[in-house]
Amino acid sequence: MDKTEVIVTFSNGEKIKLDKGSIIFPIKLIESNGKIFCSKANPVVLEEYFHIHDGYIPELTTIFAQNDYFTLDKEDTFETKVYKTSAIVSLEQHD
Repeated sequence: MDKTEVIVTFSNGEKIKLDKGSIIFPIKLIESNGKIFCSKANPVVLEEYFHIHDGYIPELTTIFAQNDYFTLDKEDTFETKVYKTSAIVSLEQHD
């Protein structure tokens, strides 16, 4: 199962590949004192969340359903691309 990958397709047609070792940094909107801020959650390393029958799909759908945005693989705020989870139109898993 080391070759399992998930292709995430966005509404603009862009696709990203996630597989073993991919690191996702969830970002959610939080409210504090009447103001809304973005907050990065703890990173998720996919290899730690592989389901024996469903692969990475359960963990990915949980991350995407609970967070507004996410980044991948690096924490450098000057070179990180941020993705909006509501723009995801499909997750396609391949072994």
